[in-house]
Amino acid sequence: MSQRRKKKSRSNPLARAFKRQAKQSALLTLMMESPPFRYVMLGMALVASLAAFYVAPLWNVAPPHLKSVRSSLYSMHQVSRHQAAALEAMQSGLAQQAHYQLISALRRNAYSLEVYRMLFTNALAQVSLTQEEVLRLTERGDRLLALSLTNRADLDLLLTFHDHTGQNERSIRLLRGLDAPTKEDQFQLLQRLFEEEDFATYQTIRGSDSLKLTGLAGLLFYDAAVDAIVSKDDSVVEASERTLSAALSEAGARGASARALLLEMASRLERLESFETAFQALKALGEDKPWHHARYWILLQQKGLEQRSRLEAAQYWPNLMQYQPHNLKDLWNLSNGYFAVGLQDRGLKLIQKAADQFGLAPSYWVGLGQYLLRSARWDDAGSLAVSMRSQQAGVKGIKAFSYFLEGMAQVQQGRDFSANSAFSQLVEQGPLGNPSMALSMGQSMVEMHQSELALSFLLGQETQQEDPKTFYSLLYAAARGACNASELQRAHKALISAQADEAKDVWRSLECSLFTGQGLEDSAERILSDPSQLPKSAEHAVLWEAVALHLGRPELSQKVWDTFDAEDLDEVYRSLHRLSRFQKMLAATQWKEAQQELRSLDQTKLFSTQLARLEAFEAQLKAELPGS
Repeated sequence: MSQRRKKKSRSNPLARAFKRQAKQSALLTLMMESPPFRYVMLGMALVASLAAFYVAPLWNVAPPHLKSVRSSLYSMHQVSRHQAAALEAMQSGLAQQAHYQLISALRRNAYSLEVYRMLFTNALAQVSLTQEEVLRLTERGDRLLALSLTNRADLDLLLTFHDHTGQNERSIRLLRGLDAPTKEDQFQLLQRLFEEEDFATYQTIRGSDSLKLTGLAGLLFYDAAVDAIVSKDDSVVEASERTLSAALSEAGARGASARALLLEMASRLERLESFETAFQALKALGEDKPWHHARYWILLQQKGLEQRSRLEAAQYWPNLMQYQPHNLKDLWNLSNGYFAVGLQDRGLKLIQKAADQFGLAPSYWVGLGQYLLRSARWDDAGSLAVSMRSQQAGVKGIKAFSYFLEGMAQVQQGRDFSANSAFSQLVEQGPLGNPSMALSMGQSMVEMHQSELALSFLLGQETQQEDPKTFYSLLYAAARGACNASELQRAHKALISAQADEAKDVWRSLECSLFTGQGLEDSAERILSDPSQLPKSAEHAVLWEAVALHLGRPELSQKVWDTFDAEDLDEVYRSLHRLSRFQKMLAATQWKEAQQELRSLDQTKLFSTQLARLEAFEAQLKAELPGS
């Protein structure tokens, strides 16, 4: 009893102290005196702890090779919820709804490989995508490959997506960048090089011993088509046609490949009968696409069947009322088909209808503007240029293109002052940051005989060029049209470094030597040493004639000139031809005829070396005809 009293007395001070403290807090008092309230408070504390655990960023969601990125259980749950909703939408055929759910999931977790894969699988189910969607998906595709370290399945998924959206060039870069490509990778690369018409690279890869491309289904068909297109030899072409025709009725990938390749080969080589054979096979199997029809109209036009081509194009028009192209390449193929047969209004209508789909792509506005220029719609082109600077201001490079378009329209309307003002604005824009657009604009300026302006513009884009061969070929053409010897020579040297086509290089070297006055004898000797290199065109014949006269060997040109027509020569070569005629008339003492030829000679299209020779010839003529 006494011991119990002692324990009670020892505890009393603590209890009394706690009670005194509790009396000062109503909450503590309530917890002590009300067990139900005490249990509620403890439960709430537990829930709060769990909630904090649920929303706290404690979980690493980044792949092991990347820096740790933390996420919460709540965010991970939300990602799963969006994925489930996306999957349900995909199964119901609601691709756009699925897309929104997957984008929401990525906002919660930008490292989820599964979500990225669902995103691209869903994109492939969409018939057409806007250019904005394509651009954003392409960026996310690069992200996927970085996250998965270019996983095989992810690479295949991205290649399929690029095919779906017409991005062959991106696929080529991916495939050529692989560290250890398989035979299948190389075959896929060859297929895309074929589609991009890069037959030289195709043949280089096929000739390489680094990887034996044997046993690949369909490779034989591609080889046959490339051999025919490159060689153009009748026996090779006929052998390729037999190879491809034998598989036209086959089901599966082999048959589809044979049909598509025969169609492509026949189109390029303008073999109407073979094209129609492949085309009918495609239509019978329901594999024909709008651009196949466009290629057919163009081929009919090339074969002189204008009325039939126009009728075929007109009859196909109702099929395009609800047409949405997969990509810009398909759009241009189809619109160009209508342009070729003289139905420019319908081609333009197709392009304009696609503005909502492709309006964020600079190449769309370039294509539209060029279509207006080709159609001689100068007022429409000028109006579009002004509209571009306001409505499409957010599209990269579009302001610069608007000045180009305005300048080209003004040139065609004879408004030289306004044109020069617009082109000056274009040059002031500096590098566009868009090499493909710059090349397209430069090409158009050269084709429309604005070589001096094209040269100034291209020189401002040189630091950002990505394709030396294409860029310097265009720069060379602009320098030639502008009669600029120094830039001509510089572009020629750059093309040699870029390993441009060897056959063209022989004649380009001769041309450059004549126009610059350097190394002419060596360049001529390269042609004389190889009889197969003799002129095969009117341009080559004019050049060879001028070189022969310059070297004092007129007999060299006699064998080739009479077989060519000078009607299609450009301004530079027309002046070169007249200069040669003038020189030969002087040599034949045909003074009056020489005087007439001199009056028709456009001296603005002569290089400085030619002008120096002309000055000497004029002095000779004046000595014979003082009044000339």
